[in-house]
Amino acid sequence: MTRERPRRAPLAAFVAACWAPFAAAAPLALETEFASLEPSRDPVRWLLAQAAPAATRAPAAPAPPAAEPATGPSWSARILPFLDSGEPVGFAPARWGGTLALEHLDQRSESANRRYSDAASVSLTAASYFWQPWFAQLRGNLTLLADVDKASGGADVGAGEGGSTRGLSLSGGGSVTVFPNSRFPFHASIDSTDSRATGTFAPSDYRNTRASARQSWRDPLGAENLIGTADFSRIDSRSFGRDTVFALDARYLRTADSWRGDGAFNWSRNRREAGEGTDILRLYGTHLYTPDPDLWVNSLASYTESDLAIPSGGVDLTQRILQANSQAVWRPAADERFAFTGGGRVFANGFEQAGVRDDAYSVSGNAGFSFAPTEEATVQGSAVATHLTADGSQRDLLTFESLGANWTPRPFELGLATWSPALAVQASHETGSEDGDRTQATVQADQQFSRAIPMGTAATMHLVLAQGAGLIDDSLIGRTTVLRYNGTAGLRVNTSESSDGYLSAGYGESRATGAIEERFRLANLQASGQLRFGQWDLLTANVTAQWIRATRALEGTREASRQVYGGFTYQHTKVFGVPRLRYLASATWNQGFTDSRLLGDADALRENTTRLFDQRLLYDIGRLEIRLGMRIAKTDGRDDRQVYLRVARQFGQF
Repeated sequence: MTRERPRRAPLAAFVAACWAPFAAAAPLALETEFASLEPSRDPVRWLLAQAAPAATRAPAAPAPPAAEPATGPSWSARILPFLDSGEPVGFAPARWGGTLALEHLDQRSESANRRYSDAASVSLTAASYFWQPWFAQLRGNLTLLADVDKASGGADVGAGEGGSTRGLSLSGGGSVTVFPNSRFPFHASIDSTDSRATGTFAPSDYRNTRASARQSWRDPLGAENLIGTADFSRIDSRSFGRDTVFALDARYLRTADSWRGDGAFNWSRNRREAGEGTDILRLYGTHLYTPDPDLWVNSLASYTESDLAIPSGGVDLTQRILQANSQAVWRPAADERFAFTGGGRVFANGFEQAGVRDDAYSVSGNAGFSFAPTEEATVQGSAVATHLTADGSQRDLLTFESLGANWTPRPFELGLATWSPALAVQASHETGSEDGDRTQATVQADQQFSRAIPMGTAATMHLVLAQGAGLIDDSLIGRTTVLRYNGTAGLRVNTSESSDGYLSAGYGESRATGAIEERFRLANLQASGQLRFGQWDLLTANVTAQWIRATRALEGTREASRQVYGGFTYQHTKVFGVPRLRYLASATWNQGFTDSRLLGDADALRENTTRLFDQRLLYDIGRLEIRLGMRIAKTDGRDDRQVYLRVARQFGQF
């Protein structure tokens, strides 16, 4: 079967305009259709030579005699060399498809009326390419949505009393990718999305206008990489107004035989309807130098400038942080038991608020060593000197020296359990602080008992008990004794290659008495992995729950907190034995609970959902999709409950 050729189209002039600045005026002799002997004279053909896949051709005709002048390619062929190839130029026949969907939503939010929403949407998607698939690919989409909103009691959702609200919205977008399989692909996209047409959870209705452009490049050997990205996002909602983020990113990486460099640039701006906003500039660079296997030097430099404005709270703050440090590690080849370290650091921190500026600077240097006389023992020492300047006048020189040793023997098998002891001692001396010179000595001993108990052929129980004691003698505050212990029980289940789960529970406590009176308690529960209970169901989890209690007698404070983060998903692909009838349940906690849009994340949503439980019943018949679900969420501190029914029919070639 002969592949259908793309049709000619006058839009080839658009491609000509894109590449016109790179066209060369001088004629050029070619060995093959796209291989240039002098790429510096004809960058367009050189560019196409790198992007196009390798192709075999018949041997080129002999060059004309030297006495006969060679006729160079025309102006149009230099810009669009495929015009002289005899191939049709234009867009290939588009592949298209779409979705027709009906959705009913019953939503009840905290301190709000009950809301009913009915929506009908038609989505169309088309994709094509220009000239060849490897040259330029295009994709577009269009969505038309009509909805009716009504609150309980007949209240108008959007404009007070008086019945239901009817709305009609049009959204869509498209993308273009140039040289998708080359070393320098370019991708640009723009989309306008209505949350009511996405079929995903949205606490409030909003429209998201999203645009991005990305250009990357790498050299033929992969030693150099350059990536540039521009992102724009604007969210409009009747509940919180308009929120706009614009961000620019660039990154450069280069690797050589003995070094590796990495540089990054990021600038972002966030603006909100109430006048809130941020401007953040980040510059970052690292350099790793390894002239031989025994010496490596790692350097880092960064600069961050943040401007935060919150008119309602009277906040107008600017912070600038500059730091640069370099650290070297050397292991002499004659005796690898030794390791020497050394480095320096420069740090500057400035605040400016309400016309008042406060700056602080520090310059420090450090040196250290470690020596392992045996495989079980290590001796280490270090010295640090720091010069501080604060408020432009106060200058201090701080020094810190320490010397210590660790002993960690191999575990001992005691029959019922494995015993792992450890011992550490350290002495330090500090000068230049506000309290004067300070000397501290620490002795610490720890032991751990562990045992693995098989529970059948597919499960193993792991038990760990640990205990430790420490003595701290401080010349300023006195002597403190620290006792700590913790225990953990973990169950690992492995029934097959695709079923491996781990469940653990632990409790730990640390108590200090003497010069410092403190008590810290931590309980932890964790579940991770995936388990199959049968042929049709699967449970995937990665959840951690923590409870913390802390008491500090010196400060007279008590702290208590609990937190759950992570999530789990359970799916059954044949409910009640009915083919294609699926059940899906998922729960997430504290996912994206920070205000990432203020930090310049264009992909983040405005409202923070800290807890979401979503369960769905899905049934597919050919291209017909039926979704019945319920969602329970905690968004920005308020409870939100939703019940929805969605029926969708796909058509076309997608």
